Amino acid sequence: MTRIAQCHCGEVKLTCEGEPDPVIMCSCELCQRRTGAPLQTSGWFDGDKVIFEGKTKAFSRTSGDKGLFITYNFCRISMCNIKYAK
Repeated sequence: MTRIAQCHCGEVKLTCEGEPDPVIMCSCELCQRRTGAPLQTSGWFDGDKVIFEGKTKAFSRTSGDKGLFITYNFCRISMCNIKYAK
């Protein structure tokens, strides 16, 4: 199955092949700050199954109590968070 994710203005687009593994729901402080919601749900795909189009701004940091280094990619125009990766 092909899945497409896009920012609000259409400048940035992701196309993913296959099924996400895992699908997670998180309510940590970092996810709350990133989404502005009490929890977030996301599907994780292998990097080689994702085609990324468009230019983004990136922000990287070590996050959470597990010390994961994560990079967040935002659309330069709509500032929509389109992708994050560890």
